[in-house]
Amino acid sequence: MPAVLQRRPRSLSSAIIVAAAAAAAGIASPAPAQEISSAPAVGGSKTGIYQSFLPRAGNRIFIEPLVGKDADIDNQVNFVPYDQWAGEGHAWAVPVSVEKRITSRFSVEAATQLDGPPAESAGAWTDAGWGLQGKYLFGLSAKREIMASAIVKGDAPAGPPLFSQTPWALNEYLVFNKGFGDLPQNWLRPLALQSDVGAESPFADAPDGRFLRTDLVVEYSLAYLNDIVGAPVPPGLRHVTPAVEWRNRDGWEQGEDGGFLSWELNWQAKTWQLSLAYQNPYGAAVSGFAGTQVQLYLTLYYDNLLQRLGFDPTPY
Repeated sequence: MPAVLQRRPRSLSSAIIVAAAAAAAGIASPAPAQEISSAPAVGGSKTGIYQSFLPRAGNRIFIEPLVGKDADIDNQVNFVPYDQWAGEGHAWAVPVSVEKRITSRFSVEAATQLDGPPAESAGAWTDAGWGLQGKYLFGLSAKREIMASAIVKGDAPAGPPLFSQTPWALNEYLVFNKGFGDLPQNWLRPLALQSDVGAESPFADAPDGRFLRTDLVVEYSLAYLNDIVGAPVPPGLRHVTPAVEWRNRDGWEQGEDGGFLSWELNWQAKTWQLSLAYQNPYGAAVSGFAGTQVQLYLTLYYDNLLQRLGFDPTPY
């Protein structure tokens, strides 16, 4: 008999201010996660991702972005190894994070990053720092394919701030996802935007001061084109979502800004997402992005993995 993972009770409390803001924006309160992940309203699911625990807004399953924050409340593990180079130097790093859905509206995430030594060095891998965040989904529109969330994230150094890349910081973000399945043109419906804006506010001894961070993701889902719009897509391409991501950071004290563009291919399935990106920077050094890099991103959706292993998981 398959093991059963018990569902945690859903909280009935709601924030009056958040509900008022969602109502003013014309966004409904979120449905339970299993309703968000129900079968597609139109078309047929040939990719399988619509028969899973992946959260969605109506027919829209957004990708897990590499650069931006995502508004989804999910159960997932992220591995993001990348090779960064500037001039003749190379460096490896492996950020790792685990997100746990607590209710259909709220999740927590723990993250860390291992920095490898430069290619010309024989040094050891070091822990760059730790992060802990809470994410609250305060708005959802299935008809308009909209998700809106608020995130608060705390960062801590792995060691003394002088020897760590990560200073003590408290960061706040507003995240907004929008799919375009409500457009009349069939070929435009697979388009979607994901965006966030937030303040990155390190405490004392931070080398670069505070930043205003803005991220934008433009994506085109071939799974949506095949499963929801109904246009025939070759089987080898049905899991692919091309995307372009942009990040900009404005330094409040320095009056400088900078960022980078990320050109990506994403493969999305029920239990995983694999992404490959080529990223190149622009602007001032305060962007916090030292050079061009190639980045690989693996996301594992572990409630779907539990189901594949014979368990009967609930959405949280």
